[in-house]
Amino acid sequence: MLLLIGGLLATIGGIAFLVFWIMAIVKAFKSDETLWGVLSIFIPPLAIIFAFIKGHKSLGIKLVITFVVILIGYGLVIAGAVAQIDPAQMQEMQEEIQKQIEAQQQLQQPQGQ
Repeated sequence: MLLLIGGLLATIGGIAFLVFWIMAIVKAFKSDETLWGVLSIFIPPLAIIFAFIKGHKSLGIKLVITFVVILIGYGLVIAGAVAQIDPAQMQEMQEEIQKQIEAQQQLQQPQGQ
């Protein structure tokens, strides 16, 4: 269930962020801030900074909120994935990893020992 909710939040937040990001880029170019527009295209977090610095506070707040929604969505997806791990399966995976580490360490030891 967490995977589904997290996935939906991340998707909806991502789409909303994309819309507001495009709006910020358009505002940058319309206000003759070509450098901000170009930089915001290649470095999307700069769109948030541009929105707050140049007085587009409501757009900046929307960008921040959608970014936080994306992060919450990703967090829920990770939590849902971790919650589905079977403890016995996790123990087997840890033992297998430990065996691989020991085998690698034996290979790295000089032959004379």
